[in-house]
Order: sequence, then C-alpha cells, then structure tokens
Amino acid sequence: MAKSSLVEQMYLSHVLDIDPIKIQPEYLCFYPPLLSGLAKAFQNIIHSLSFHFIFPTDPHAIPLATHLSHTHNKPLFLCLDTNAFIQNGQRALLVHTSPSAQDFQKSVKALKAHKIDVSDALVLIDNEYIKKERFYEKGIYLQNLWDIEYIEEEKNKV
Repeated sequence: MAKSSLVEQMYLSHVLDIDPIKIQPEYLCFYPPLLSGLAKAFQNIIHSLSFHFIFPTDPHAIPLATHLSHTHNKPLFLCLDTNAFIQNGQRALLVHTSPSAQDFQKSVKALKAHKIDVSDALVLIDNEYIKKERFYEKGIYLQNLWDIEYIEEEKNKV
C-alpha cells in the first residue's frame, strides 16, 4: 500500500510550518492552506485506492473529505439513512481526523450494516487509539500521514 512520502510530510511540517502534534482537526476548515496541504499529502495514496464514495467518520473530517471529494470527483456522503444513491457492495473510503477510534468504529459498523465495503481509510495519525494493526485484522487498511513514532521522534528533537 502507498505511504505518504517524506517529502509530503516535510511539506506539511516545514513549508506550511505545521507540527503534526499541533494539528487540531476542528480547525481544518479555518486554515485553507492546511486543508490543501493535507489533501495534497493524501494525493498519492488516494490514486492507488479503489472506492465509490467518500465518507467522513467524524464531523471534523467533513472539510477534508469535501476537499478530497471535489479533487477526485467522487461523491461525498454524510449520512447513510438518507442516501438512496448508495448501493449494496459499493466501496467507501473513510476519512478520519479525530485522534479517537470511537467515531471510526461506529462508522465502520454502520457502513457494514448497510452492506457497504470498507477496505481503506485515511487517517492523519496512526496512534495508540486507532492502531493500524487492529483494523488490518478486520480487513481495513489505514493510510496515515504520520504514525505515533514519527511524532514522538519530532517531539524529542525539540
């Protein structure tokens, strides 16, 4: 599976002068350069994935999911109950910005209940709550920009 390159990570953390530790998902829509930078960093990852629509797992993921939907010309669905356009067997790409796994797990459960295939998810940080390995066992591949080890290394440099 594709990973974000060191160049993309450097773009976010140095050109935009953004420390991944300080990214607060609730502020994505207020800082367009960050939103664009994150979308650009996910660009290579998304091109290697096959999906029918984008589904944000938490309210803070909506700005990034909307940007990705527009950039990649894929529908964005915010609610499963009201969308007659979603058909059984379609594949969703999850976008998750929260450090918590609760919204993520709830979204996966809801999508699977609607017989939607969930095999890939974009997350900002693979942390102790998300744990890439936990979801890999369930057939979901988490595509992250950073992992907790990278962030710890960066914190220790300061």
